[in-house]
Amino acid sequence: MALKSSSADGRTRSSIQIFIVAGLCCFFYILGAWQRSGFGKADNLAERIIKSTADCNIIPNLTFETHHGGDVGPDDDSESKSKIYQPCPSRFTDYTPCQDQSRAMTFPRENMIYRERHCPPQQEKLHCVIPAPKGYVTPFPWPKSRDYVPFANAPYKSLTVEKAIQNWVQYEGNVFRFPGGGTQFPQGADKYIDQLASVLPIANGTVRTALDTGCGVASLGDGFFFFADGMYLMEVDRVLRPGGYWVLSGPPINWKNNYRSWQRPKEELQEEQRKIEETAKLLCWDKKYENGEMAIWQKRLNADSCRARQDDSRATLCKSTDTDDAWYKQMEACITPYPDSGSSDEVAGGQLKVFPERLYAVPPRVASGSVPGVSAKTYQVCSMEDILLEMDRILRPEGAVIFRDEVNVLIKVRKMVGQMRWNTKMVDHEDGPLVPEKILVAVKQYWVAGGNSTSTQ
Repeated sequence: MALKSSSADGRTRSSIQIFIVAGLCCFFYILGAWQRSGFGKADNLAERIIKSTADCNIIPNLTFETHHGGDVGPDDDSESKSKIYQPCPSRFTDYTPCQDQSRAMTFPRENMIYRERHCPPQQEKLHCVIPAPKGYVTPFPWPKSRDYVPFANAPYKSLTVEKAIQNWVQYEGNVFRFPGGGTQFPQGADKYIDQLASVLPIANGTVRTALDTGCGVASLGDGFFFFADGMYLMEVDRVLRPGGYWVLSGPPINWKNNYRSWQRPKEELQEEQRKIEETAKLLCWDKKYENGEMAIWQKRLNADSCRARQDDSRATLCKSTDTDDAWYKQMEACITPYPDSGSSDEVAGGQLKVFPERLYAVPPRVASGSVPGVSAKTYQVCSMEDILLEMDRILRPEGAVIFRDEVNVLIKVRKMVGQMRWNTKMVDHEDGPLVPEKILVAVKQYWVAGGNSTSTQ
């Protein structure tokens, strides 16, 4: 009897629990339906608020701009007003700090040293803003800007004269027209890039370093054959990181078909290509491709894959303990050693992340302490003034820059660019005001040599 009574009580409790749950479900369903019907007080209140705020101007001072003003208020920052960067003289319109022609001509012609990068010492740096050419106009919108540039923005005709027989650039009325292709790539740059992409893994972001050299404008090969001892390619090898590619487009590649049009003896071109192939083999580069006037080599991944050259008397390794310390040094005919690697299949110096992740990652050699004097903490430490002045030099009038950083950094940036005739606005991160990172939008004011300006200063 006791067992039967206990079983009956259990069934009763279960029935009551089921009834309670079902009742609650019905109650909340009816409550939700009532609120959505428009008769609920909360919905009526929301409807009245919406109607009363239909006019967006009811709060005219509403702003989404961040309130981190720091010490850059326009009314109380008298110190910043006294430090406004003045315009440089108009003769500096085309000034490029590390490629200044007047400075370059003071260096020796031997091994084309005068064409190397020669940056001004600290005491000679300009602390003024470079003016745009007088008469500068807003560039054409894309895609017209691909083919046309206003003459006033680059008022020089010398290239149209020197390259008159080639299909590079033509002067027409008040604009330059770029037909595209030139003599080397008559089908245009896009076809040339497609040809590169058929060999190089460009699309997936794994390409680490690629040097494209040739014998024309905007290439690295102009002085190629001034270095009969292989010094030029040894310098290319120093710059190339493990796994990087070297692309040579132009003479002497495909010399058999082109020696007449190049107006050069075929024996000379044949010997040049033989030297290139010989030096590339000494450097442990693997030839990946040759078609038309283009050839591509790839540098091997580490020293283990290049043991054969250890017995070659011509393979002289550089003795310098810091292979990255190359600026303003005498070039030597020696091969830069590979960075260390843990195994035969590991990339010497460490594997870089694929693009775009690598933009935000410290390079492996820096992270591991392999670069003397540089650590992960000091990797990006440099002068803010130098960076912003150079950005101002490169940026077109009315061009825009977007900075993303911690608010204390952006306050400093905003103060400095305000002294360079930039208009700025700082806003909160897209994820909300509690995110420490902020966004600073800056627009360079229109002003040119001679005084025309939108500046209010």
